[in-house]
Amino acid sequence: EVHTSGGSLAPEGTPEFSVTASPVAILDLLLEAGLVPSKGEGRRLVRNGGVRLNGNKLENELETVAVQDGMVLQAGKKSFRVLRVK
Repeated sequence: EVHTSGGSLAPEGTPEFSVTASPVAILDLLLEAGLVPSKGEGRRLVRNGGVRLNGNKLENELETVAVQDGMVLQAGKKSFRVLRVK
């Protein structure tokens, strides 16, 4: 495991995803980062408590997040992305 600049843990070799707009809707972010196949699946994952940003559980699928460089987005137990701001 590796500490990122956001202070949360991401496994070694976690893929990075470049974010071009911030703030961004969490469902759009999950879909664009390739963590879910559809917004419906993203919605279900958020409602079931399976989405975390820097270790903090996201509970509202309509939420928009202000992305900062180095944040870690997690979907489920094993899918991670380190977010990079362009």
